[in-house]
Amino acid sequence: ILMSLLAPQSHAQESSKPPESQKALTPLKIQVVFNEFEGERKVSSLPYVFFMNADETSRGRETSLRMGLRVPVRVQSQDKDQTQYMDVGSSLDCWASALEGGRFKLELRLDRSSVYAASPESKSAEWRPGDAPLSSLPIVRTFRSSVNLVLRDGQALESVLAADPVSGRGLKVEVTLNVVK
Repeated sequence: ILMSLLAPQSHAQESSKPPESQKALTPLKIQVVFNEFEGERKVSSLPYVFFMNADETSRGRETSLRMGLRVPVRVQSQDKDQTQYMDVGSSLDCWASALEGGRFKLELRLDRSSVYAASPESKSAEWRPGDAPLSSLPIVRTFRSSVNLVLRDGQALESVLAADPVSGRGLKVEVTLNVVK
């Protein structure tokens, strides 16, 4: 009887590692910058900064950031013109977890949209300045990306490079991680 009472206690002592749900949280500051280029010339830079805790974020508990505006769009239905609104701007979702050696795994879902405005400076293989406007209604440029990055405290990484097929503008996304002390 004495042995059976001691066995569970010795097993509990052997397992000194805290359960996954009790893993220490690490506060992080994440910066995501959307840089837009025409050739080598930077034409815009949109920074977004948010704070989160590594290892607190199980699916469904991500850190989210939304910034934008609602653009009116005409819709014809049953011989009537109606106005509806569509969201345009930036949407960022992030999950973070601590790895060994002071590194962090970031899972980022990035959405960026903007209203396309044709101008004489626009360059494109498909649409040329002086051509008829593509539409009298707003044309929305979209960018979507899901990335998984491993970063250390203070590290910045250019994670995505994409080109707009209509205007030829390039988009570079830079991600920086800092541990909040």
